[in-house]
Amino acid sequence: MTQWLASFGPTSFLITAFVLAALVVAVLARSLLSGTRDAQPASVYDIRVYKDQLKEIERDALRGIVPPEETERLRTEIARRMLAADTSKAVGTIEISRRNGVIVAVLVTVFAFVGSFWAYSTHGAPGFADFPLDLRKMLAAEALENRPDQAFVEENQRPAQSTAVSEDYIAMVEKLRTIVDERPDDLRGYRFLVRSEASLGNYTAAYQAQEKVIAILGSDVIAQDHAVLADLMVQATSGYISPEAESALRDALSMDGRNGLAQYYIGQMYAQTGRPDRGFQIWRSLLDSSPPEAPWVPAIRDQIEELAWLAGQNRYELPAESAPIRGPSAEDIEAAQGMSPEERVSMIQGMVSQLSDRLATEGGPVDDWARLIRAYGVLGDRVAAQAIYREAREVFNGDDTALRALYDAGQSAEIVQ
Repeated sequence: MTQWLASFGPTSFLITAFVLAALVVAVLARSLLSGTRDAQPASVYDIRVYKDQLKEIERDALRGIVPPEETERLRTEIARRMLAADTSKAVGTIEISRRNGVIVAVLVTVFAFVGSFWAYSTHGAPGFADFPLDLRKMLAAEALENRPDQAFVEENQRPAQSTAVSEDYIAMVEKLRTIVDERPDDLRGYRFLVRSEASLGNYTAAYQAQEKVIAILGSDVIAQDHAVLADLMVQATSGYISPEAESALRDALSMDGRNGLAQYYIGQMYAQTGRPDRGFQIWRSLLDSSPPEAPWVPAIRDQIEELAWLAGQNRYELPAESAPIRGPSAEDIEAAQGMSPEERVSMIQGMVSQLSDRLATEGGPVDDWARLIRAYGVLGDRVAAQAIYREAREVFNGDDTALRALYDAGQSAEIVQ
Protein backbone atom coordinates (compact mmCIF):
# COMPACT_ATOMS: atom_id res chain seq x y z
CA MET A 1 0.00 0.00 0.00
CA THR A 2 2.77 2.45 0.95
CA GLN A 3 4.75 1.63 -2.20
CA TRP A 4 1.61 2.23 -4.31
CA LEU A 5 1.04 5.62 -2.65
CA ALA A 6 4.68 6.60 -3.01
CA SER A 7 4.56 5.97 -6.77
CA PHE A 8 2.13 8.90 -7.15
CA GLY A 9 4.37 11.44 -5.39
CA PRO A 10 3.93 13.56 -2.23
CA THR A 11 0.95 15.61 -3.56
CA SER A 12 -1.05 12.55 -4.49
CA PHE A 13 -0.19 11.01 -1.14
CA LEU A 14 -1.65 14.02 0.71
CA ILE A 15 -4.82 13.94 -1.41
CA THR A 16 -5.26 10.24 -0.80
CA ALA A 17 -4.65 10.66 2.93
CA PHE A 18 -7.23 13.50 3.02
CA VAL A 19 -9.86 11.32 1.32
CA LEU A 20 -9.19 8.42 3.70
CA ALA A 21 -9.42 10.74 6.72
CA ALA A 22 -12.70 12.17 5.40
CA LEU A 23 -14.18 8.68 5.09
CA VAL A 24 -13.16 7.82 8.65
CA VAL A 25 -14.63 11.06 10.01
CA ALA A 26 -17.86 10.49 8.06
CA VAL A 27 -18.29 7.07 9.65
CA LEU A 28 -17.68 8.49 13.14
CA ALA A 29 -20.06 11.43 12.57
CA ARG A 30 -22.81 9.14 11.29
CA SER A 31 -22.49 7.01 14.42
CA LEU A 32 -22.70 10.07 16.68
CA LEU A 33 -25.76 11.48 14.92
CA SER A 34 -27.67 8.24 14.49
CA GLY A 35 -27.13 7.38 18.14
CA THR A 36 -29.45 10.25 19.25
CA ARG A 37 -32.47 9.63 17.01
CA ASP A 38 -34.29 7.38 19.44
CA ALA A 39 -33.16 9.13 22.59
CA GLN A 40 -35.93 9.83 25.18
CA PRO A 41 -35.98 11.56 28.59
CA ALA A 42 -35.51 9.41 31.70
CA SER A 43 -39.04 10.34 32.90
CA VAL A 44 -40.57 8.39 29.99
CA TYR A 45 -38.94 5.22 31.25
CA ASP A 46 -40.05 6.03 34.83
CA ILE A 47 -43.72 6.27 33.68
CA ARG A 48 -43.44 2.85 32.01
CA VAL A 49 -42.18 1.37 35.24
CA TYR A 50 -45.04 2.97 37.25
CA LYS A 51 -47.61 1.56 34.82
CA ASP A 52 -46.16 -1.92 35.24
CA GLN A 53 -46.32 -1.49 39.01
CA LEU A 54 -50.04 -0.53 38.80
CA LYS A 55 -50.76 -3.68 36.80
CA GLU A 56 -48.95 -5.77 39.39
CA ILE A 57 -50.99 -4.16 42.23
CA GLU A 58 -54.28 -4.88 40.40
CA ARG A 59 -53.29 -8.55 40.01
CA ASP A 60 -52.39 -8.82 43.68
CA ALA A 61 -55.71 -7.17 44.69
CA LEU A 62 -57.74 -9.64 42.60
CA ARG A 63 -55.94 -12.52 44.25
CA GLY A 64 -56.56 -11.06 47.69
CA ILE A 65 -52.88 -10.80 48.46
CA VAL A 66 -53.11 -7.06 49.25
CA PRO A 67 -55.95 -5.68 51.42
CA PRO A 68 -58.33 -3.12 49.78
CA GLU A 69 -57.17 -0.20 51.93
CA GLU A 70 -53.49 -0.96 51.10
CA THR A 71 -54.34 -1.33 47.43
CA GLU A 72 -55.94 2.11 47.38
CA ARG A 73 -52.99 3.67 49.14
CA LEU A 74 -50.51 2.16 46.66
CA ARG A 75 -52.58 3.30 43.67
CA THR A 76 -52.63 6.84 45.04
CA GLU A 77 -48.86 6.89 45.63
CA ILE A 78 -48.00 5.51 42.18
CA ALA A 79 -50.44 7.91 40.52
CA ARG A 80 -48.72 10.79 42.30
CA ARG A 81 -45.30 9.68 41.05
CA MET A 82 -46.57 9.26 37.48
CA LEU A 83 -47.98 12.79 37.56
CA ALA A 84 -44.70 14.21 38.82
CA ALA A 85 -42.75 12.36 36.14
CA ASP A 86 -45.12 13.48 33.41
CA THR A 87 -44.88 17.15 34.36
CA SER A 88 -41.04 17.06 34.48
CA LYS A 89 -40.73 15.66 30.97
CA ALA A 90 -39.16 18.30 28.70
CA VAL A 91 -40.32 18.43 25.14
CA GLY A 92 -37.00 19.76 23.82
CA THR A 93 -34.79 17.08 25.38
CA ILE A 94 -34.53 15.03 22.23
CA GLU A 95 -33.61 18.08 20.23
CA ILE A 96 -30.89 19.00 22.73
CA SER A 97 -29.41 15.47 22.59
CA ARG A 98 -29.34 15.55 18.80
CA ARG A 99 -27.76 18.99 18.83
CA ASN A 100 -25.04 17.73 21.17
CA GLY A 101 -24.32 14.92 18.74
CA VAL A 102 -23.88 17.41 15.93
CA ILE A 103 -21.50 19.50 18.04
CA VAL A 104 -19.40 16.46 18.92
CA ALA A 105 -19.31 15.37 15.27
CA VAL A 106 -18.08 18.82 14.20
CA LEU A 107 -15.41 18.80 16.91
CA VAL A 108 -14.21 15.33 15.86
CA THR A 109 -14.00 16.48 12.24
CA VAL A 110 -12.02 19.60 13.08
CA PHE A 111 -9.67 17.72 15.41
CA ALA A 112 -9.09 14.92 12.88
CA PHE A 113 -8.10 17.25 10.05
CA VAL A 114 -6.39 20.10 11.91
CA GLY A 115 -4.69 17.85 14.47
CA SER A 116 -3.46 15.36 11.87
CA PHE A 117 -2.13 18.12 9.60
CA TRP A 118 -0.30 19.74 12.54
CA ALA A 119 1.18 16.45 13.74
CA TYR A 120 2.41 15.44 10.28
CA SER A 121 3.82 18.93 9.56
CA THR A 122 5.65 18.96 12.90
CA HIS A 123 6.85 15.35 13.28
CA GLY A 124 6.45 13.85 9.82
CA ALA A 125 8.36 14.26 6.57
CA PRO A 126 6.16 16.30 4.22
CA GLY A 127 7.47 16.39 0.67
CA PHE A 128 9.26 13.05 0.91
CA ALA A 129 8.13 9.89 -0.82
CA ASP A 130 8.11 6.40 0.72
CA PHE A 131 11.39 4.54 1.32
CA PRO A 132 10.69 0.98 0.12
CA LEU A 133 13.11 -1.94 0.38
CA ASP A 134 14.13 -1.89 -3.29
CA LEU A 135 15.02 1.79 -3.03
CA ARG A 136 17.05 1.19 0.14
CA LYS A 137 18.98 -1.60 -1.60
CA MET A 138 19.68 0.66 -4.57
CA LEU A 139 20.94 3.46 -2.31
CA ALA A 140 23.10 0.98 -0.38
CA ALA A 141 24.66 -0.22 -3.64
CA GLU A 142 25.38 3.39 -4.60
CA ALA A 143 26.92 4.06 -1.17
CA LEU A 144 29.15 1.00 -1.56
CA GLU A 145 30.20 2.03 -5.05
CA ASN A 146 30.85 5.71 -4.29
CA ARG A 147 32.34 5.60 -0.80
CA PRO A 148 35.60 7.51 -0.14
CA ASP A 149 38.91 5.86 -0.90
CA GLN A 150 41.69 4.96 1.53
CA ALA A 151 43.81 8.06 0.99
CA PHE A 152 40.91 10.48 1.41
CA VAL A 153 39.85 9.02 4.76
CA GLU A 154 43.41 8.90 6.08
CA GLU A 155 43.94 12.56 5.16
CA ASN A 156 40.71 13.78 6.75
CA GLN A 157 40.65 11.88 10.01
CA ARG A 158 42.06 12.91 13.36
CA PRO A 159 45.76 12.18 13.80
CA ALA A 160 46.29 8.97 15.73
CA GLN A 161 47.75 9.22 19.19
CA SER A 162 51.34 8.05 19.29
CA THR A 163 52.11 4.88 21.16
CA ALA A 164 54.40 5.23 24.15
CA VAL A 165 57.55 3.23 23.39
CA SER A 166 61.16 3.49 24.35
CA GLU A 167 63.66 5.58 22.41
CA ASP A 168 65.70 2.44 21.79
CA TYR A 169 62.74 0.76 20.09
CA ILE A 170 62.11 3.79 17.87
CA ALA A 171 65.79 3.83 16.92
CA MET A 172 65.63 0.13 16.10
CA VAL A 173 62.62 0.66 13.80
CA GLU A 174 64.34 3.56 12.04
CA LYS A 175 67.36 1.37 11.45
CA LEU A 176 65.10 -1.40 10.13
CA ARG A 177 63.54 1.03 7.66
CA THR A 178 66.98 1.88 6.34
CA ILE A 179 67.91 -1.78 6.03
CA VAL A 180 64.84 -2.81 4.03
CA ASP A 181 65.27 0.20 1.75
CA GLU A 182 68.70 -1.14 0.91
CA ARG A 183 67.36 -4.71 0.57
CA PRO A 184 64.11 -4.52 -1.44
CA ASP A 185 63.81 -8.33 -1.56
CA ASP A 186 64.32 -8.93 2.18
CA LEU A 187 61.08 -10.80 2.99
CA ARG A 188 61.90 -11.41 6.62
CA GLY A 189 62.93 -7.78 7.10
CA TYR A 190 59.69 -6.48 5.64
CA ARG A 191 57.60 -8.88 7.76
CA PHE A 192 59.37 -7.60 10.84
CA LEU A 193 58.85 -4.03 9.67
CA VAL A 194 55.10 -4.64 9.32
CA ARG A 195 54.85 -5.72 12.95
CA SER A 196 57.12 -2.93 14.15
CA GLU A 197 55.23 -0.13 12.39
CA ALA A 198 51.91 -1.52 13.61
CA SER A 199 53.19 -1.64 17.20
CA LEU A 200 54.05 2.06 16.89
CA GLY A 201 50.57 2.86 15.56
CA ASN A 202 51.96 3.73 12.11
CA TYR A 203 49.34 1.68 10.30
CA THR A 204 49.79 3.42 6.96
CA ALA A 205 53.49 2.54 6.96
CA ALA A 206 52.59 -0.95 8.18
CA TYR A 207 50.23 -1.74 5.32
CA GLN A 208 52.66 -0.24 2.81
CA ALA A 209 55.27 -2.65 4.15
CA GLN A 210 52.73 -5.48 3.88
CA GLU A 211 52.20 -4.58 0.22
CA LYS A 212 55.95 -5.09 -0.22
CA VAL A 213 55.65 -8.49 1.47
CA ILE A 214 52.92 -9.54 -0.96
CA ALA A 215 54.94 -8.31 -3.92
CA ILE A 216 58.03 -10.25 -2.78
CA LEU A 217 56.03 -13.44 -2.21
CA GLY A 218 54.55 -13.36 -5.70
CA SER A 219 52.91 -16.68 -6.46
CA ASP A 220 53.68 -17.92 -2.92
CA VAL A 221 51.31 -15.42 -1.33
CA ILE A 222 48.47 -16.91 0.71
CA ALA A 223 45.03 -15.66 1.72
CA GLN A 224 46.15 -14.53 5.16
CA ASP A 225 48.71 -12.15 3.62
CA HIS A 226 45.90 -10.28 1.85
CA ALA A 227 43.73 -10.40 4.99
CA VAL A 228 46.55 -8.86 7.05
CA LEU A 229 46.91 -6.10 4.45
CA ALA A 230 43.19 -5.32 4.70
CA ASP A 231 43.34 -5.41 8.50
CA LEU A 232 46.14 -2.83 8.56
CA MET A 233 44.23 -0.62 6.11
CA VAL A 234 41.16 -0.74 8.36
CA GLN A 235 43.32 0.14 11.37
CA ALA A 236 44.73 3.09 9.43
CA THR A 237 41.20 4.47 8.88
CA SER A 238 39.97 3.80 12.43
CA GLY A 239 37.56 1.05 11.37
CA TYR A 240 36.41 2.33 7.98
CA ILE A 241 36.60 -0.23 5.16
CA SER A 242 37.70 1.50 1.98
CA PRO A 243 37.47 0.17 -1.61
CA GLU A 244 41.19 -0.67 -1.41
CA ALA A 245 40.67 -2.65 1.79
CA GLU A 246 37.70 -4.42 0.20
CA SER A 247 39.87 -5.39 -2.76
CA ALA A 248 42.40 -7.00 -0.41
CA LEU A 249 39.58 -8.82 1.40
CA ARG A 250 38.20 -10.13 -1.89
CA ASP A 251 41.66 -11.37 -2.83
CA ALA A 252 41.88 -13.24 0.49
CA LEU A 253 38.45 -14.82 0.08
CA SER A 254 39.16 -15.83 -3.52
CA MET A 255 42.09 -17.88 -2.20
CA ASP A 256 40.41 -19.11 0.98
CA GLY A 257 36.66 -18.61 1.32
CA ARG A 258 36.86 -19.60 5.00
CA ASN A 259 39.33 -16.89 6.02
CA GLY A 260 37.78 -15.61 9.23
CA LEU A 261 39.42 -12.19 9.30
CA ALA A 262 38.30 -11.41 5.75
CA GLN A 263 34.76 -12.62 6.43
CA TYR A 264 34.54 -10.44 9.54
CA TYR A 265 35.55 -7.30 7.69
CA ILE A 266 33.30 -8.02 4.70
CA GLY A 267 30.36 -8.31 7.10
CA GLN A 268 31.37 -5.03 8.74
CA MET A 269 31.62 -3.37 5.32
CA TYR A 270 28.02 -4.28 4.49
CA ALA A 271 26.89 -2.97 7.87
CA GLN A 272 28.64 0.34 7.12
CA THR A 273 27.03 0.76 3.69
CA GLY A 274 23.36 0.16 4.51
CA ARG A 275 23.09 -3.61 4.08
CA PRO A 276 22.83 -4.95 7.64
CA ASP A 277 20.95 -7.97 6.28
CA ARG A 278 23.98 -9.20 4.34
CA GLY A 279 26.37 -8.29 7.13
CA PHE A 280 24.28 -10.19 9.67
CA GLN A 281 24.19 -13.36 7.54
CA ILE A 282 27.98 -13.31 7.15
CA TRP A 283 28.62 -12.69 10.84
CA ARG A 284 26.15 -15.28 12.04
CA SER A 285 27.73 -17.98 9.86
CA LEU A 286 31.23 -16.94 10.92
CA LEU A 287 30.31 -16.90 14.62
CA ASP A 288 28.76 -20.37 14.40
CA SER A 289 31.84 -21.84 12.69
CA SER A 290 34.64 -20.08 14.63
CA PRO A 291 36.49 -21.42 17.66
CA PRO A 292 35.89 -19.33 20.80
CA GLU A 293 39.47 -18.03 20.85
CA ALA A 294 39.29 -16.58 17.32
CA PRO A 295 40.17 -12.85 17.53
CA TRP A 296 37.00 -11.72 15.70
CA VAL A 297 34.59 -13.63 17.97
CA PRO A 298 34.45 -11.06 20.82
CA ALA A 299 33.84 -8.22 18.34
CA ILE A 300 31.02 -10.13 16.65
CA ARG A 301 29.40 -11.08 19.95
CA ASP A 302 29.44 -7.42 21.03
CA GLN A 303 27.75 -6.15 17.86
CA ILE A 304 25.71 -8.91 16.21
CA GLU A 305 22.52 -8.44 18.27
CA GLU A 306 22.25 -4.80 17.20
CA LEU A 307 23.06 -5.80 13.61
CA ALA A 308 20.36 -8.48 13.75
CA TRP A 309 17.82 -5.87 14.87
CA LEU A 310 18.80 -3.58 12.00
CA ALA A 311 18.46 -6.53 9.63
CA GLY A 312 14.92 -7.25 10.88
CA GLN A 313 15.94 -10.45 12.70
CA ASN A 314 14.14 -9.65 15.94
CA ARG A 315 14.07 -13.27 17.12
CA TYR A 316 17.82 -13.82 16.91
CA GLU A 317 19.41 -15.14 20.09
CA LEU A 318 23.13 -14.93 20.72
CA PRO A 319 24.55 -18.48 21.12
CA ALA A 320 25.98 -19.46 24.45
CA GLU A 321 29.67 -18.66 24.83
CA SER A 322 31.92 -21.70 24.55
CA ALA A 323 34.24 -22.71 27.34
CA PRO A 324 37.84 -21.53 27.00
CA ILE A 325 40.28 -23.89 25.39
CA ARG A 326 42.46 -25.86 27.72
CA GLY A 327 46.22 -25.66 27.48
CA PRO A 328 48.91 -22.98 27.79
CA SER A 329 48.06 -19.59 26.36
CA ALA A 330 50.50 -17.01 25.05
CA GLU A 331 50.12 -15.12 28.35
CA ASP A 332 51.00 -18.27 30.31
CA ILE A 333 54.17 -18.74 28.33
CA GLU A 334 55.11 -15.06 28.64
CA ALA A 335 54.56 -15.19 32.41
CA ALA A 336 56.87 -18.14 32.63
CA GLN A 337 59.76 -15.97 31.44
CA GLY A 338 59.92 -14.29 34.86
CA MET A 339 60.32 -17.56 36.78
CA SER A 340 63.46 -19.35 37.70
CA PRO A 341 64.63 -21.85 35.09
CA GLU A 342 63.50 -24.80 37.20
CA GLU A 343 60.07 -23.29 37.92
CA ARG A 344 59.54 -22.30 34.31
CA VAL A 345 60.44 -25.69 32.96
CA SER A 346 58.24 -27.46 35.51
CA MET A 347 55.20 -25.29 34.79
CA ILE A 348 55.47 -25.43 31.02
CA GLN A 349 56.18 -29.16 30.97
CA GLY A 350 53.00 -29.82 32.91
CA MET A 351 50.86 -27.73 30.57
CA VAL A 352 52.60 -29.05 27.47
CA SER A 353 52.05 -32.62 28.58
CA GLN A 354 48.30 -32.05 29.05
CA LEU A 355 47.93 -30.24 25.74
CA SER A 356 50.00 -32.81 23.84
CA ASP A 357 47.93 -35.69 25.21
CA ARG A 358 44.66 -33.99 24.29
CA LEU A 359 45.74 -33.17 20.75
CA ALA A 360 46.95 -36.75 20.25
CA THR A 361 43.63 -38.23 21.43
CA GLU A 362 40.97 -35.61 20.64
CA GLY A 363 42.56 -33.26 18.12
CA GLY A 364 41.88 -29.53 18.29
CA PRO A 365 41.91 -26.19 16.45
CA VAL A 366 45.03 -24.86 14.81
CA ASP A 367 45.64 -22.40 17.65
CA ASP A 368 46.19 -25.31 20.05
CA TRP A 369 48.76 -26.86 17.73
CA ALA A 370 50.50 -23.51 17.37
CA ARG A 371 50.61 -23.07 21.17
CA LEU A 372 52.15 -26.50 21.57
CA ILE A 373 54.84 -25.70 19.01
CA ARG A 374 55.68 -22.43 20.79
CA ALA A 375 55.72 -24.18 24.16
CA TYR A 376 58.27 -26.73 22.93
CA GLY A 377 60.30 -23.79 21.61
CA VAL A 378 60.31 -22.19 25.09
CA LEU A 379 61.44 -25.51 26.53
CA GLY A 380 64.22 -25.65 23.95
CA ASP A 381 62.98 -29.01 22.65
CA ARG A 382 63.19 -28.20 18.93
CA VAL A 383 63.01 -31.85 17.95
CA ALA A 384 59.56 -32.20 19.55
CA ALA A 385 58.51 -28.83 18.13
CA GLN A 386 59.56 -29.94 14.65
CA ALA A 387 57.63 -33.21 15.00
CA ILE A 388 54.46 -31.44 16.11
CA TYR A 389 54.91 -28.90 13.30
CA ARG A 390 55.09 -31.65 10.66
CA GLU A 391 52.09 -33.46 12.12
CA ALA A 392 50.04 -30.27 12.28
CA ARG A 393 50.80 -29.42 8.65
CA GLU A 394 49.43 -32.82 7.64
CA VAL A 395 46.29 -32.29 9.74
CA PHE A 396 45.60 -28.86 8.21
CA ASN A 397 46.85 -29.55 4.72
CA GLY A 398 45.02 -27.30 2.23
CA ASP A 399 43.95 -24.72 4.84
CA ASP A 400 46.05 -21.66 4.01
CA THR A 401 44.99 -19.75 7.11
CA ALA A 402 45.93 -22.62 9.42
CA LEU A 403 49.21 -23.20 7.63
CA ARG A 404 50.13 -19.54 8.06
CA ALA A 405 49.42 -19.76 11.78
CA LEU A 406 51.58 -22.87 12.05
CA TYR A 407 54.35 -21.17 10.10
CA ASP A 408 54.30 -18.20 12.50
CA ALA A 409 54.47 -20.59 15.45
CA GLY A 410 57.37 -22.40 13.82
CA GLN A 411 59.23 -19.12 13.41
CA SER A 412 58.61 -18.31 17.08
CA ALA A 413 60.04 -21.73 18.03
CA GLU A 414 62.96 -21.15 15.61
CA ILE A 415 62.33 -24.34 13.68
CA VAL A 416 61.50 -22.69 10.33
CA GLN A 417 63.01 -19.71 8.55
